[in-house]
Amino acid sequence: MFIANLLYYGGYLAFFLGIYLVIRTFLRNRKNIQAIKRQEKENLARKTAFQNAPIMEKLEAIQLNDIIVHWEKSYQVIGKMKLIEMTWDENDNHIRTGRYFPIISVDDNKALVSMPKGEGVDIIWFFFQKESLNSSLTNYFLGTDENPGPAMIFADSEQMAEVIFQLPQKEEKWKMTDVGSFFFEASGLNFVKGKGETRHILAQNIENPKKYLLYFDLLEGQGSNAIFVGETLNPETEIEYVLR
Repeated sequence: MFIANLLYYGGYLAFFLGIYLVIRTFLRNRKNIQAIKRQEKENLARKTAFQNAPIMEKLEAIQLNDIIVHWEKSYQVIGKMKLIEMTWDENDNHIRTGRYFPIISVDDNKALVSMPKGEGVDIIWFFFQKESLNSSLTNYFLGTDENPGPAMIFADSEQMAEVIFQLPQKEEKWKMTDVGSFFFEASGLNFVKGKGETRHILAQNIENPKKYLLYFDLLEGQGSNAIFVGETLNPETEIEYVLR
């Protein structure tokens, strides 16, 4: 009799337990489906907002593997950097100005670069080609106390002097337009990794005002110095699409 009752009530218990498990699984699956739908809706909203944003905002929000179409040629983003503008206080301590400038690395050692246009608030964009650098140019740009280089002369003049120079064993003439330093944050494939600090030197070609030279002197972090040469870029008219 005891065994019969046990089997009887056990059957009921198993039945209701089975129903409970089915309902719980159903509710859990429905909750997961709802969460997935919410995520898909949020992703679609972000994608739509990105597609409708101005080109400049797209370039600032760009991610690895996004596609940039420039003059009908597509480039995939393989790396990106944020250059964080620095200044100094009266005790020579670094202070962030709150401005930052993106560098977007694409294939073939090319990069879209945003930089301050000298001293002030103006921003200028470039499409640069990274060039081979057999040896550091830092000593050339800085020089010595007795024989200062073009970057040191320009910096000592508070970036007001007209400083013309030629790179060693090169014929092109350049005019200094900006010097300074940035903290950087990098991801993907760039000439630097992670976080650190770099100095930069920006110069304009004398014969071709659209052509610029940009030199990075790595101060702290992983990577190497780099030199880029290229022309100015107007993203609003020259960048056709930014896709993700």
